Amino acid sequence: MAAAVPPPPAAEEGGAILNEFTPPILLADKILKLAQEAVSSRQECVDIAQQVDQIYRKLQATVRLISTTTQPLYERPIRRIVADVTKNLERALNFVSKCRHSGFLRQVFSMTTIADFRKVSGLLESSIGDMKWLISIFDPDGSVGLPPIASNDPTLAYIWPNIATIQMGSIKNLEAANQLTLLTRGNDRNQKIVVEEGGVPPLLKLLKDYASPDAQISAANVLINVASVPDRVKSILDVLGVPIIVQALNHSSMRVQIVVANLVSQMAELSSLAQEEFARENVTKPLVTCLSIDMVLDDPKVHLGKSSFHSVVEIKKQLVGRASNSSLNLNSSSDSCSLYSDGSSRGGHQRKEKEVDMVLDDPKVRLGKSVVEIKKEFDGRASNSSLNLNSSSGSCSSYSDGSSRGGHQRKEKEVESSEVKLQLKVNCAEALWRLSKGSVSNSRKITETKGLLCMAKIIESEEGDLQYNCLMTVMEVTAVAESKPDFRHVAFKITSLAPKAILYQLSRLIQEERDPRLQVPAIKSIGSLARIFPAKESRIINLLVMQMKSINMDVALEAVIALGKFACLENYNCVAHSKSIIEFDGVPPLMKLLGQNEAAQVPGLKLLCYLALSAGNSKALEEAHALNEMKRMARLVFAHTDLHELYSKAIHHLTLYQAGAHHIHRHHFSP
Repeated sequence: MAAAVPPPPAAEEGGAILNEFTPPILLADKILKLAQEAVSSRQECVDIAQQVDQIYRKLQATVRLISTTTQPLYERPIRRIVADVTKNLERALNFVSKCRHSGFLRQVFSMTTIADFRKVSGLLESSIGDMKWLISIFDPDGSVGLPPIASNDPTLAYIWPNIATIQMGSIKNLEAANQLTLLTRGNDRNQKIVVEEGGVPPLLKLLKDYASPDAQISAANVLINVASVPDRVKSILDVLGVPIIVQALNHSSMRVQIVVANLVSQMAELSSLAQEEFARENVTKPLVTCLSIDMVLDDPKVHLGKSSFHSVVEIKKQLVGRASNSSLNLNSSSDSCSLYSDGSSRGGHQRKEKEVDMVLDDPKVRLGKSVVEIKKEFDGRASNSSLNLNSSSGSCSSYSDGSSRGGHQRKEKEVESSEVKLQLKVNCAEALWRLSKGSVSNSRKITETKGLLCMAKIIESEEGDLQYNCLMTVMEVTAVAESKPDFRHVAFKITSLAPKAILYQLSRLIQEERDPRLQVPAIKSIGSLARIFPAKESRIINLLVMQMKSINMDVALEAVIALGKFACLENYNCVAHSKSIIEFDGVPPLMKLLGQNEAAQVPGLKLLCYLALSAGNSKALEEAHALNEMKRMARLVFAHTDLHELYSKAIHHLTLYQAGAHHIHRHHFSP
C-alpha cells in the first residue's frame, strides 16, 4: 500500500484562510432566507437577494479553489476582500431585516428608502467585482483585472495583481516582476505599499527560481528599489531574506550575480544589522570568488631586482607559484585548496606558503642573500619534502575560492563577455566595501580569505570603478583594524604576504598617482595602519611628508592626519617616527598648512604637538618658530577641549627645550 502523501504547504495555509469565509457564507444564507419573507420593498429585496446569491456562489467557488490549489496563497487581498464582503453583507442583512416587519407601526420605525437600497446595492455590486477578481487570480491563463476594493487607491490595484501572480507561481512571473520594478523605481510610496502588502516573501521566492535568470534579475531589481531605507531593509531581514540572497549569489548565473551583488551592497550600506546578517551567512566568500574570476593569485609575474619592500613581496609570490608547478604529488582532497589563508586546516598550498615564509624569514635572507640564492634554497626544500599526495579526485582550481568548481560552471564563466565579468567584479568590490565599513566580522572574513591579495592585484592592474571600489574596501578594512588591535595584529602582520602586497600598492598609489580620488583613500589606509610599521620604516614617512606639499588640499590634509597617527603618543614608535618626519623636512610644509588651510589647523596642531613632545629639542622646530606658532593658535584650543592637555604639555616641553627662543616662558597654557 502506498504511503500517504503529506499535504502541501498551500493546503495548510488554505486551512487557516478558509475560516475567514465562514461568516460571510452564513450571512449570505441568512439574507436569502429573510428576503423571501420581506413584506415591504419586495422588489428591492428580490434584487438584493440576486446580488447576494452571486456573492454566495462566488464565496463557495473560492473556497473550493483554495481547498484544491497546490500553489502558495497570497492571503493579503483575500483577507481584505472577504472582510469587506462580510461588512457589506451585514449592511444588506440590516436592510432586508427591516423589510420583513408587518404592521403599520413596525414599518414606520423600520422605514427604508430608495437611497438605502441603492447604497446597499452598490456595495454588493462592488463585492461581486472583488470576488470575481479573487477567483481570477487562481486561473493562470485568466486576466487579472482591478478589484473594486482597490478603486480608491489605483496603485494598490496594480501592485496586488502582480504580487498575486508571483506568489501563485504563474507563468507570467517575469511580466509581473517587471511591472513591480517600474512601479517601485524612484517611488517611495509604491515601495512602502509593496512591503506593507506582503510583497517581499514572493519576491524572495522568485529570486530562488534558478531556472529563470530573467525572473531572478527582475525580482532582485524590485528588492533593490524596495530596500531604499533602513526600515524596509529590516523587512527583508525579518522574513529571513539574507540566506536566500546569499544562495542566489552562490548558485546563479553571472548576470544574476551582478544584480544580487548590488542588492547586498545597498542593504549593507543602509543597515548595520544587515551587515552582521550577511557576515553570519559568509557572503564575503562568493563575493571574493566572483571578484577573482580569471585571476590566478598563486602565479603572479615576478620582477627581479634589488631586495626592497616590493621585491620581497614579488619573490614570495613567485616562490609560491613555482611550488604550485613543481613535481610534488599533491593530494587534491576537499581541503587541498582553500580560499582561506589564515593557516587553519589548509592543504598543500598553505604548506607551500609556510615553506616560503621559512625561507623569507631566514636570518640569512634578512642579511641580504641574493634573490637567486633564496629561490635555490626554496627549490631545495621543496624537492626534499616528503609530501605524498594523491591527485585522483581532480586538480586544484586556480580560482581563489578553493572550491572544486565543475567544468560546467567554468565554461559558463568563460562564455560570458568581458563587459559582464567586469561589471560583476565592480559590483562585488562595492559590496565588499559596504559590508566592511565599520564591521569587524566582515572585515575579518575578507582578510581570512585571499580577498586582500586579490584586491592588491586589482589595484595594481585595473583602473576605474573596479580599482576604486577595491581601494575603498581596503580603506574600510584598515579603518576597522585601527580601532580593533586584536584584529589588526592578526590580519596585518607586517611579514605576511597579503599585507605586504597591499602596503606596496598603497605606497605606489601615494607616490605615482595624481588623482586625489585614489590618493586620499590610500593615505587614509596607511594612516590607519600606522601602528604596524617598525621604527626603521621611514619610506612611508617620506611619502606622506611629500604629500603635505601637494597642491590638492584634500591630499595634503589627509597626509597631515596620517602623519599624526604615526607621531601620536599611543604609537609605540612615536619618537622614531617623529624624528623621521623632521629628518624628511616635514616641519616647513606643516607650518605652511597651518597658516593657509583652516581645515588643517586642528590635525596640524595635533601633529605639531606630537613632534614637540617627541623631538622638542629639534633645530627644525626652533627655526620654524614652532613655539610662537603654537601660542598663536591658543584660541583654537579653547574650542576643542580634547586638545587642552596635549597643547599644554607641548608648550611646556618646547619652552624647556627651545634654547634659541628670545626668552623662557615660565608659564604654560592653562585653559
